[in-house]
Amino acid sequence: MEHSNIIDAALPFPSQTVPTLKTSPLLSRDLPVSSQQTDYGEDISQLILLVPLDVDTEESLASEPPTSTTPSLETIHKRKLGDLSNSSLEVPPTKKRKIAKPISNCPSQPYIIAHYKLIQNHADISSGVLFELARLITRGAVALEDITLQDLSLLRGKNAQSAPKTARILLPESGSETTPDPAFAQETAATSPWEELDKEEEALAQDPYAGLGHSDLVPGWYGGKIDFRGKLQKDGDNSYKVKLDHCTIGASCRFSRRFGSTSILRIRISDKILHASNNGLGDFFRKAFVLWGNVFRAFYAKEGSVFLFKTNEGMVDDEILPHQYHGLSLWEFIQFHNPLEYVPNQNQGMSKWAARMALGLSNSVPGPLLEEENILCGDDIISLEGSDMTDGCATANRATSLAVSKTIDPDSHSVAFQYRLKGNKGMALELSETNSTGPLKVIGRPSQIKIRYPPGHHDPLDPTLRIVEVLRLSYMRSPSSISAETIINLAENGVPSSVFIELLKANLHEIVAELTTWEGKDAMYNLWTQVERAGAVLHSRRAREAVGEARARGFASYSSESDDADEDDEDMGQARSTAWWADQTSGCPSSLEETVLVLLDAGFRPQDSPIVREKLKQVVRGAVHNRTVKYRYTLTQSAIAFVVPDHCNVLGPDEIHVKSSGRKFTTQDGILTDLILGDVLLTRNPCKLPTDVRKVRAVEHPLLRSYTDVIVCSVQGHRRLLDFLAGGDYDGDTATVIWTPDIVEHFQNADEKYSKEPEGLNLCFSSDSNEKVVEFLNRTSTSSHLEKALAIQVYLLGALRNPSIVGHYSTMHDNAVYHFGYSHPRTIKLAYKFCKVLDGAKSGLRIRSETYESDQRDYNTTRVMWKEPPPDKNETPHYTERANLPYTRRGTTHHIQAKEKFIMDALLRASKKERDRVLANMEESRLFGPLGVVTDSHLSQPWDDAVKASKKGDPRVAQAMQDDLTKIKHHVEFVYQEYKANRKIGDKPFNKAAIEARQDVLRKMSKLLTSHPTPDEMEVHTDTALIARLRASYAFIHDLRQNSRGIYPWSRFPWDLAMRELCLIKANALGPSKTVTNGFYERFRLSRR
Repeated sequence: MEHSNIIDAALPFPSQTVPTLKTSPLLSRDLPVSSQQTDYGEDISQLILLVPLDVDTEESLASEPPTSTTPSLETIHKRKLGDLSNSSLEVPPTKKRKIAKPISNCPSQPYIIAHYKLIQNHADISSGVLFELARLITRGAVALEDITLQDLSLLRGKNAQSAPKTARILLPESGSETTPDPAFAQETAATSPWEELDKEEEALAQDPYAGLGHSDLVPGWYGGKIDFRGKLQKDGDNSYKVKLDHCTIGASCRFSRRFGSTSILRIRISDKILHASNNGLGDFFRKAFVLWGNVFRAFYAKEGSVFLFKTNEGMVDDEILPHQYHGLSLWEFIQFHNPLEYVPNQNQGMSKWAARMALGLSNSVPGPLLEEENILCGDDIISLEGSDMTDGCATANRATSLAVSKTIDPDSHSVAFQYRLKGNKGMALELSETNSTGPLKVIGRPSQIKIRYPPGHHDPLDPTLRIVEVLRLSYMRSPSSISAETIINLAENGVPSSVFIELLKANLHEIVAELTTWEGKDAMYNLWTQVERAGAVLHSRRAREAVGEARARGFASYSSESDDADEDDEDMGQARSTAWWADQTSGCPSSLEETVLVLLDAGFRPQDSPIVREKLKQVVRGAVHNRTVKYRYTLTQSAIAFVVPDHCNVLGPDEIHVKSSGRKFTTQDGILTDLILGDVLLTRNPCKLPTDVRKVRAVEHPLLRSYTDVIVCSVQGHRRLLDFLAGGDYDGDTATVIWTPDIVEHFQNADEKYSKEPEGLNLCFSSDSNEKVVEFLNRTSTSSHLEKALAIQVYLLGALRNPSIVGHYSTMHDNAVYHFGYSHPRTIKLAYKFCKVLDGAKSGLRIRSETYESDQRDYNTTRVMWKEPPPDKNETPHYTERANLPYTRRGTTHHIQAKEKFIMDALLRASKKERDRVLANMEESRLFGPLGVVTDSHLSQPWDDAVKASKKGDPRVAQAMQDDLTKIKHHVEFVYQEYKANRKIGDKPFNKAAIEARQDVLRKMSKLLTSHPTPDEMEVHTDTALIARLRASYAFIHDLRQNSRGIYPWSRFPWDLAMRELCLIKANALGPSKTVTNGFYERFRLSRR
């Protein structure tokens, strides 16, 4: 059988713009592409589909009248692909071979995501359309055989032109809009991938390295921002199926920039599947995954996701064949990133070698381009006892730090940044004595080198290894908060429990007072500020716009991707909303705190507005819950920042330097300062050992004056300071510094013996399966490149093996702390087991099964109430595998060896007491109680005035006005019924559904409300703004009437669907107001007077 030469189909599925990938001579010669031609036999229907259906073709076909034996072009276009049998063209039938559905996880059997040669080879079908087709097919919305040639002809063109309408054309019954709503242009621009994909493909067609940035063709642009993804679901008892998700704008990484966004496919795995025993995921993901002829293969797994790379293999006549497309095989891709056969990379275990694949997946922004001679390597500072005092931190001249800072924020200057460069990872700290001019230089450390490259490994024109990839700039946040783990450590090291109970009370009092002070000078302005702070609203807004760069820019935000969201129940023909973006039709925000802000700055007050009152109540309850159930307490006198070593070597042992770029730090007197001096505590996460918090001394030194917004640690002493804190280093670790007197004065450093691994711990682990790189190469020396790559996948997918063990050991450590005490040898040993298990994917060490089973019996048969409290009476019970385990308490169970009182028991009791007290006070004060009057004359006035006006003047005009109002009235009442009927999504209550699903329903309802009546349908009230105002006013009135006898005499109906108009009515009624565009409004921040 001869095979097709399908070169044009390479961008994850066929595309017309495929760059020729240049490879290093070390990797391979230019890859041959099969020149054989497909044997179509006598069936010319397949050949017809490969001819572009341009105007000339259609005219030439149309010029010849069809005969009784030849279908017309129109007939062919309307014929389903499944109906294009050979008999339809009067040729002898040929048997169509079908790919059997996978029934097992066997790696040798390919998994077909979507594959049909007639579609993937159709001319002018963009990669975006092909992905959308596959998404609809994998989700069961469209059957492959139901796609017609006419459908495909309507989907020709660029991604931006055709991809958005794919679902609409294939699912016309969905009734989706034909053009995007301009009101959502900002959301679309931030999240829609299609224009960006066109730009990327056009750039890569001209310059294969353009996606890396620094291309003269597209100045200021870089690629790799498109996130092609899917998720794994169970397919019966023995296997899985892949469902593709919506393609979106996302974070960029080295791999996606270098090879194009369409070269990476990310498959998410739910926790339920990931943590199931004997899940077979390792075998399943060693398959070849076929998407429109292209073959993707898994190259790494981390954090519940598996990453697949589009290889140069292709599926031809049910066979996986190499060199069908330009590009790299999986083996060549691996060699490109981390050359296994280069001798300096061979002196490590395969698990550690495999962990280096993560460097190419780090969310990053391409920074400045360095000359090869300016990428240098200095020496690490090593203590007399062999501790690496600078582990993970390079230095860079000021010109480099300025260039990096300007990449992220043109107005900033950060003295440190987290980065990737060549095979190096970690932090880089500015050399303050250098100037801001001259060539850019980075001086790395040996401890940062994770991958070594031989000379000439990459094409000289390929700048991949010379670009500083920026992960994050240095920052300092004060105040910060402490978690339960830190609280336990502090208490066990001498801090009285009364300190934390008072801290709890102070936290609760402060947050409740801030959110419930509604009277007095500037009360509403202060309330607005506190609500914004509670929800991090301004940062979240900026994070939504920044999308893939949010992390690099330091924005805290709601997740833009809800991993638990289920698209199965969505209307496949409708574009789905993006989590936490406002409904621009109604003007109603998505998040709770942002909704309160919109209402407050329109003039609504909690004293007389039930909607503000209710939503503010939820904000207060959420804040109380965070502090009393999650045990996260804000410490006013604390800060969190990146930690870097003192390259000036001027700090003494156990000394640090902490200085901010502004006056952020609060002293004991309440004065703001930029420098911390005196005894402080230093800690980081995880915090499981007695030595994971350490008392040190904060000092000032003139040589460190310019090092702001970082914590500078001494390089003197016998051991790296951060090594005491859960084995930390300086490659991007953050630490919390605490200078609260009541905590610092009582704290005593634990014995350093706890910071050393117990003897015999290695006996609990096995490294039998973690061969050295050189051993792997010897073992596979006679294997083909593909066989080697498949063998390597065992290590690359190591994170899929028993990930639940990490959580189990964390729980067992919590139980041991409670049962035996924080410093008990058993507890210490479990803490180190946890750390080793956590690092197992990199180290290759696996807990022995007999050790794990024994630990489970000894430490995982009970629960402690502070960690897993029973649900409140108003909460829905959440059943887990541990739900039936009994509770134990210190001092009441004879087998518990630790008899002294435990801090978390004290905080559990105090938290419940304080929570009940705060909530009871709120109820007694009726601060959030129901309002006696829920009507608002400002909101009802437009409708009331219109009704009065319709009863005056010329009878004919008055009747016409009444007819107009009746149309509005009937439409609002109809929408109200629809709104009430949509309070359930699938089988879930509305408030339990995914945020995107809720947004979709509300957007659909708000568009329905605004759709009628139109000015053309009206006789007198023909002004669009007037119709909107009357519609909103009557919606408010009708809602009160419908709910007048209910427990709550109002609902969210008018607010969910007409908030902007209601806010406009209110603001105008209260007096002078200022209209601003949304872009300006979302950047406003209240300043102090």
